[in-house]
Amino acid sequence: DLGFTASLIANYIPEMYNAVAGSLELENFRTFQKIEDYLEFDGRLQYTFVRSEMPGAPAPEPKDSKSLRDGKNAAPAPVPGSTMSIFDRMLNGTTVAVGCNNIFDRTPPFVESANSNTDLSVYDGYGRFLYFEISKKF
Repeated sequence: DLGFTASLIANYIPEMYNAVAGSLELENFRTFQKIEDYLEFDGRLQYTFVRSEMPGAPAPEPKDSKSLRDGKNAAPAPVPGSTMSIFDRMLNGTTVAVGCNNIFDRTPPFVESANSNTDLSVYDGYGRFLYFEISKKF
């Protein structure tokens, strides 16, 4: 596992007709405002740091041969101890990402009778949006 992730997402909205000011039952829908299709791309690159612990110290040898033969008083099995440096512990599970929404800065189409120039419940009104992110899993 390399820890790198790259993604490219395409958001496509096909052409449609705006029936806000008309009646679908009484009018021909082709007389309504035609809203062109819309395509935008979002991209993201991220890297997640994954550090692993080094094995713990080996178990000490039994003190006498009798405990070695019968298993009584034998040393416990080694328990892996945390031999990670503090820096590795802080980095382990940390994700660094950079991304861009609406990479080509497409302007959403004009939608008549919307609260703004477009329908913000369907289209992204921000334009190109660059971001940087750092997150940590504990």
